[in-house]
Amino acid sequence: MKRLLFIAGLILVITGTNAQERFETKVDSMLVNIDKATFTSGILYDRVAPYARLRAFNDSTNFSQVNHFEQALQELYNASERKKFVSYKTLRNYYAPDSVGNKVDIGIINVSFHTLNYVPQNEEQGALSLKSGLFEKIDNGKPPFLEDHTFIASPLKLYLKIMEGTNIVYHFDENFLFENTAGKNIVTLTANFDTSNDYTLIQNGSIVKNNIEILYGESGWKKLHFTAVFADSSQSSVFAKAHVKMLQQGQQDSAPIQVCADIGFQGYYNPEETYPINGCIEYRVYYHQGGSQLIKPIIIIDGFDPGDKRKISDDDSDLPADEHNSMEEFMSYMDSQGVSQSIRDTLNALGYDVILVNQPTYPVNQGQPNERTIDGGADYIERNAMAHVKLYQEINDELTANNSNEELIIVGPSMGGQISRYALAYMEEKYATTNDSEWQHNCRLWVSVDSPHLGANIPIGLQSLLNQVADSGNTKAIDFVDNQLGSIAAQQQLIEQFSGYNGSQLNPNKLNARTIGQGFSQNRGSPLFITYYNNLYSNGLDNNRGYPQNVRKIAMVNGSLTGSNKFFNHFVEPVYMDHYLGDSETAVNIRGFQEVCLIPFWCFDVHIASLEAISVPTYNQNSKVSRFKMGFSDDSKYITNINSRGNMDNIPGGWFPSFDLMIGDLDGTDPLLPDESFWGGSFWDNLFYGISDFLGGAELDVRTNEYVNSFIPTASALGFIDPDFNWNQEFDRNLICPNNIEIPFDNYYGPKINTMHTSFTEESVDWFLNELNGDTIYPAPTVYIDGDDISGPNIVCNGTQTTYTIPNCTVSVDWWNVSSNLNRISFTDNSVTVEPINSTVQGDAFVTAHFANGYAKKEFWVGAPEV
Repeated sequence: MKRLLFIAGLILVITGTNAQERFETKVDSMLVNIDKATFTSGILYDRVAPYARLRAFNDSTNFSQVNHFEQALQELYNASERKKFVSYKTLRNYYAPDSVGNKVDIGIINVSFHTLNYVPQNEEQGALSLKSGLFEKIDNGKPPFLEDHTFIASPLKLYLKIMEGTNIVYHFDENFLFENTAGKNIVTLTANFDTSNDYTLIQNGSIVKNNIEILYGESGWKKLHFTAVFADSSQSSVFAKAHVKMLQQGQQDSAPIQVCADIGFQGYYNPEETYPINGCIEYRVYYHQGGSQLIKPIIIIDGFDPGDKRKISDDDSDLPADEHNSMEEFMSYMDSQGVSQSIRDTLNALGYDVILVNQPTYPVNQGQPNERTIDGGADYIERNAMAHVKLYQEINDELTANNSNEELIIVGPSMGGQISRYALAYMEEKYATTNDSEWQHNCRLWVSVDSPHLGANIPIGLQSLLNQVADSGNTKAIDFVDNQLGSIAAQQQLIEQFSGYNGSQLNPNKLNARTIGQGFSQNRGSPLFITYYNNLYSNGLDNNRGYPQNVRKIAMVNGSLTGSNKFFNHFVEPVYMDHYLGDSETAVNIRGFQEVCLIPFWCFDVHIASLEAISVPTYNQNSKVSRFKMGFSDDSKYITNINSRGNMDNIPGGWFPSFDLMIGDLDGTDPLLPDESFWGGSFWDNLFYGISDFLGGAELDVRTNEYVNSFIPTASALGFIDPDFNWNQEFDRNLICPNNIEIPFDNYYGPKINTMHTSFTEESVDWFLNELNGDTIYPAPTVYIDGDDISGPNIVCNGTQTTYTIPNCTVSVDWWNVSSNLNRISFTDNSVTVEPINSTVQGDAFVTAHFANGYAKKEFWVGAPEV
């Protein structure tokens, strides 16, 4: 499992501190008494956390790919105090763009560097001793610095996609050649690209070939072999890999259809965004059975997807099929027989044309000085919404051209619910002010699927741990923190957000954002969170709280309506899992040990690393939320929970396997999600998947894995009108009762036990299909009650009539059953009146209320009480 490799990489660090700047400062400040005459390379590898293992790379692993190459370059850049080479982010500006799928640059590193000649287990074996935080030279004739050398070569893309019969172009030039060595410059460099021929790239120290064109016969991983001969006549061979995906002619008939907004949106966070930008989206139509024209559309929208890793179709992706999950595979569920069923196929069979919509990555202002790239899957929700406005207009125009009178059905899972909510409400406001028919959305049903109407939750302990890893210089963690946790869309939706440390305490300024009944607090939460939800709240018709009004609105939530903290998973056995983690409970605890041998046969394990992520404490309490130990540095972070609504990590809600994706199969068990599941190859895997194929060397001990956390709280997915209450509770009542409307939806469905975020079950699909096909008779809202919710005495005396009642605005009872020793005198949709069948009866009795989502049974005694 490649997720394992991420953890393995962390464990390899045997010296260090937490932030790169602190690391460099600390090491150099410890060397003030050491003569640096032998430190000639300018690159001290001890300044960095050695994730790339450059000292051992050419001796053992010898295998690289783009992730490892970037990590190695960043470490050398930081180890030179940023005086040599460039950062990996700067280098990316020169890569052949992803849009040119058949071209890939080759990166070469040929560098000499130094390390400290320090052996902490036995200082006399080295040249340095450590006393009171300062190094001192040992008078044993050994040099204080040791010179080392590394040679690495790798393609700077991992995935290539081409049409069958197209050449792959491997490109090599000086932009991607990094040399810093005395006496070991490359004289000759040859390469084999998994072919029968070798190619010479450098000869007599000069580049002789910039482009090598290769025609492969089949898809798959390609093993590249590079051999360098250096100026001192030594040589080194290294390997690398890339995956080539070849599409046969006709396999992908056309690209997705692109739609760009007529209305630009100017972001309010990026200081470079000084003008409105028109957002773009793309879609594919899967016509009803036997159809080729758009007649009866149902639009399904993708959610949060930084970097557009999740495409509409597998053929759209550069990734191999076993590493990619598309939107096509999204809407599926397991039926009662354990067979996977496709909702898209079901909808097509019912005559619906299914339109899958993706928010892609796309360029703007191409060829101009202000050219930039928009990451649509993590961009402003408002900008994506404006593109959806244009899409709905175009689809309505197409329906008119096809003489169809059908109205739109729009399904918004997760962030897709936020985008469509904003777009529909915006169109209603425009129509009300202009009376122009182009603004009529023509939508009859809007389906919100576990969408964060009041915010989402990623455990702050996990966020803190990831930032600690990023601070240590890990490039994949840096990318994840910057591009996912730090993305616009994430900051717009996350209730609790990492915003730095104040000593060992997490900075509370962006934590625990909370909504109030009439809008959003201006002094709590991330500025993006506050601004977005204020924008959302004020969008649309007056007093609509940002929801569309001229459409039927239903919510399908994955969080428990019964207040349960158990969770249901249909991917593995047992089906019903234990529970969410508790307050201040360790969710992940991984220990790393490395064998150290001072002399042969005298070896022992040294605890070199710990990774811990911990849930937040109970309200108003302070406790540790993360720990990251590397060698002799051990840093823990703490937080005070100021969120009066409860612990977001374990509150009832649609769950996500954040912790289990981090663990992978390290604990000897299968991951909670198989690789072929929808979430198995996306989202968090952008960090934990494939950090490198070269790491190892430590024994890992998983002490704790609590698997999952609450991701979309039930209260958030239902969008409570007044959400200022403790969300950790049971919703055992009808939330849309006319006498007390608590949520802005016309109907809703939710499970008893927490299910995975945006997943479906046979029950939820049946409810949805009934709602989809309903005209005047719709399925009832989901309410679960038990016998304790039926009011009435526990003893009924003979000869008396007794009424048992379910409170108004709970459920509407379809029928009442009574035990055989009772007569049912009368009943309504919330009460039943009974009496014993005769004056001598004595024993147990019951009344049972049957309603849409089940039944509730009240048990009691009839006759004289027993002593």
